[in-house]
Amino acid sequence: MILARESPAFPRIIASRRFSTRRLVRLVDRAVPVLRRMETVIHPRWKTPFEATTRVVGLVVLALTSVFFVPIPLSNVVPAVTIMLIALAYLEEDGVLLALSLTSAAAVILVGAFTIWQSVEAVRSMAS
Repeated sequence: MILARESPAFPRIIASRRFSTRRLVRLVDRAVPVLRRMETVIHPRWKTPFEATTRVVGLVVLALTSVFFVPIPLSNVVPAVTIMLIALAYLEEDGVLLALSLTSAAAVILVGAFTIWQSVEAVRSMAS
């Protein structure tokens, strides 16, 4: 899109790789039941002024991306799932899911901030 191309284009290293049809069919067969279940749970409800919450949600997502740098293996999975839930809430205009996602985002940010603070304190105590 940035390069004004008419269609999506992958980098050569990805475009040159082969991907079997059988593998794609298995992937779709696994994904469709999950998406169907999600559609029964996630739907437009509890109308929220999404235009008014855009900046707040943007700041929350920005804060969640800072949690990716916590020095604990696999600690970036939870913030990534939280960002995914926020995106789904926005796409489906689901205010209930948005409220739950923002609540979980606050908890993730607090845990991440505490972890970062404890890491800095540990380094500071080792230096002195």
